Amino acid sequence: MRLIMTNAPQDKSIEQRRRVLKGALGASTVVTLGYGAPVAAASLNCIAKVDGGYPAGSNQFFLGDQPPDLTPGNWAWRQVPVNMYAPPVVAAPPATGGQPGKGKGRKKDSDEQSAPEAASDAVEGFEVSNLVYSTTPPHDPLVGVEAQTAAGYPKVGWVLVYFDENGEEIGTYPAYTMDGDGFAPASESCLNSINPGAAGNYTYGG
Repeated sequence: MRLIMTNAPQDKSIEQRRRVLKGALGASTVVTLGYGAPVAAASLNCIAKVDGGYPAGSNQFFLGDQPPDLTPGNWAWRQVPVNMYAPPVVAAPPATGGQPGKGKGRKKDSDEQSAPEAASDAVEGFEVSNLVYSTTPPHDPLVGVEAQTAAGYPKVGWVLVYFDENGEEIGTYPAYTMDGDGFAPASESCLNSINPGAAGNYTYGG
């Protein structure tokens, strides 16, 4: 009985040490995997986790030599050209001829009204992806216009850029106006963590 009682604690002690060692090995493995995993997950989700904080509404367009720095965030912006735009100049159709031998007839009223708008009606706009938008909020599209030669133009404008969860650009304001499922504006630190190759393609500001 003494032998049995003496060996039992020893066997139990050995088994406990085995369990502790096994647990320690398992714990070291978890620590090794866990060291990089949360960082990687945070990097992959930094865009998906964006919920406001970036310039909103019409503040996603800025007219100036550099992006705005009025608010924190260091968001990615893309430079766009700003020009004066007006409907294209269309030559008036020739006058309608009169009866043979009577010379030219008088132009119809419709011909007189077909003259284009004066260049003074040009409005300021910025171009993004071959579309033109007014620089005046709410930045409505300008349809059927052409850039005009004007003193002081072109100017420099900026639009906020939107990215998917891999840090790839999917578009800019005004086509995108707020973060959604799988896309949002991105900060410089976020792009550097998930797509460092693209981070240098943008200028950063508030």
